[in-house]
Amino acid sequence: AKNWQANQRKTLAEVLRITPGLKVSANASPRNEAKSEEKNGVKTTFRILQLGEKWSVPVVELSKGESKGTTILIADKGRASLDAEVEKVIARGERAIVVDLYYFGECHPKSHAFLWSHMLATVGDRALGVQANQLLSLARWASREGAEPAKVVAVGPRCSVVALAAGAL
Repeated sequence: AKNWQANQRKTLAEVLRITPGLKVSANASPRNEAKSEEKNGVKTTFRILQLGEKWSVPVVELSKGESKGTTILIADKGRASLDAEVEKVIARGERAIVVDLYYFGECHPKSHAFLWSHMLATVGDRALGVQANQLLSLARWASREGAEPAKVVAVGPRCSVVALAAGAL
């Protein structure tokens, strides 16, 4: 079974054109500098993370006191739609990392959206592969400092597929 899983993961990575190990940079430029505020005991940090050389994603990190773990939240309707889910995560004493991956929320192209994925395909990339790779890189970044692996909550059918693909890899 382990050999079969390894072979299937390799095949999935090839089909999705996964580029292993995107380096996550938190403050690659002044534009990406983190901004923090605290309200009602909840610390909120806004940042733009640079993933490799090509991608950047907007991230909001919320925590209350000492966190027991980390949960990454993604949604088909974007991170602005995740208030109720964030409250649940914080109530459990975990750090919530709310992100918009490529083609979701803030990272959805304003016009001619379908053409962006076509453009990705012309250079050999896959939209699902980009999204899964972004999520994998964010999960590694979120699990820094020897903490337990980050959990992922996906809201909506499209984000759920991204989470499943990342989980399978």
